[in-house]
Amino acid sequence: MKKSLQILIEERTYDILFELEDELNLNLGVLPEVYYIGRNFNFGDIEIDKKDPGIKMLKIYPEIGFYFFQKKIIISNTLKEGVLGEEIGHFIHHNFVKDFSDIVNDFGASAIGEMIGFFCSKLIDYKRKSPYKSDNFQKIYSLKEMMLEIKSCIKEEGYFDLVHQQGYLMGEKLYNLYISNLISKKEVRKIIQNPLNGHNQAFLEFLRLREKFTGHNIPF
Repeated sequence: MKKSLQILIEERTYDILFELEDELNLNLGVLPEVYYIGRNFNFGDIEIDKKDPGIKMLKIYPEIGFYFFQKKIIISNTLKEGVLGEEIGHFIHHNFVKDFSDIVNDFGASAIGEMIGFFCSKLIDYKRKSPYKSDNFQKIYSLKEMMLEIKSCIKEEGYFDLVHQQGYLMGEKLYNLYISNLISKKEVRKIIQNPLNGHNQAFLEFLRLREKFTGHNIPF
């Protein structure tokens, strides 16, 4: 009997999680719920509001996944392994960090989360490419300018893309260092497992990692 898309996506997502745990010497001891989102999927069945930003993204992008960290649920409208690898990366990351209510630390933690997600997706599908060709912060050299750019993207509904742009940029650099043995598994685990506690720690860690992986220093 042919397996349903739901069974296929669950099996492959869990396989990817186990592969990444083995690769990075992690042992989370917990699994996310996984759902294939077809045309007639009822989000009420998993108690997700249809107005949630993740649902909006599924309608905009043809091949995308989304991780709801509060519920430990992964949804996807594709079986592509790179997409599933990214969402598992988010799942792994959110086993160690909390949610942030202020915009400064939300941005920092979200960008780091996208970095880890894209890094994990590249470990699963090395051919995966970032759709972002520019860097909004490339010509920014002060925190004031950076915050103005973040607020501008929020106002113009570009926050999602800015977070992903920065995360994918750093994730690509991290992956290249990792496969070249220029960064150790121990250091990668330290980045993943960093709870980002402390005053503005999430944003400060973003600045540190951005400088480490891109060479672009923004004084703070």
